[in-house]
Amino acid sequence: MIPWIQVYSNLPQHPKTSRLADELGLSSAAVNPNVLAVGLLVSLWTWAIQNAYNGDLSGCSNRSIAEACLWKKKPETLVNALIKAGFLDADKKLHDWDEYACLLIDQEENRKAKTRDRVKRFRERKAAENLANSNGYCNVNCNVTDTPCNASTRPYLTIPDQTSIFSGDGGDARAREEIADFAAVRGMDPGAYFGLGPDIQAEVRAFTDAAFARYASRQATENDAAQAFLALYSNREDPQTHTWTMTLPQDHKDLLLYAMESASNAGRPGDWRYINGVLDRLRQRGIRSLRDAEAYDLDRDDRKDSERGVP
Repeated sequence: MIPWIQVYSNLPQHPKTSRLADELGLSSAAVNPNVLAVGLLVSLWTWAIQNAYNGDLSGCSNRSIAEACLWKKKPETLVNALIKAGFLDADKKLHDWDEYACLLIDQEENRKAKTRDRVKRFRERKAAENLANSNGYCNVNCNVTDTPCNASTRPYLTIPDQTSIFSGDGGDARAREEIADFAAVRGMDPGAYFGLGPDIQAEVRAFTDAAFARYASRQATENDAAQAFLALYSNREDPQTHTWTMTLPQDHKDLLLYAMESASNAGRPGDWRYINGVLDRLRQRGIRSLRDAEAYDLDRDDRKDSERGVP
């Protein structure tokens, strides 16, 4: 489901919007400057829903905030204007964010509650299965989060520390929550909860190895495979059975390769901060396929040539 946010009907006429337009010196021959200010605000809020769910932008650079608003001039000018107009607090937290995002926050809390219930049911079911498989005997240290005494072990894709993946200049907050949920049941059969089975693991690993051989000239690590997994996966829950089905869509693969190629061309091969930055900007621009990304690049190059007077 695509997250959304409510916008009050008086936003274009609100005095704070007028002040933002004045602070930024916005002007247009076609529309009132307030309309341009509304566009900046809505761009910021919809970006925050994905990347700063709690409305706290203190960990984001001014440049990241400017990119979220699609602002092309000095980032500091925009951030200072947002603060002066009252849309951003001095500590870089979105003003009255709970009020704007209240419905979505309630929805997210319900989702978390359902996730906790699923985890609890899964733990209880696995505990019962482990007890039955032990034939009445179990090592005293065996519990539901450890490998059961008679259970077989299976490999897991190592998920690195969430704060290192999603901190700083962006990252998908919703993905962070989903991966945290996945981590809550690590040590159990992920296929029964999240849809991550050994076939997906093998495909992610093979894809990562091939991509790094091509665009980074080094052997991919477990951390690289985990990062690639975050960029590639798509999953869906059956509302009746609460089971998950996971896939690795071709569009996701194409865009990850596009981002890795961009990093390589920029002299940053295999640099996940750069790669994730490219993917984040693609999401902000609504680009969901390689064809759209290439069309955007072509249009951007044409605009640059036009500005330089190149025919």
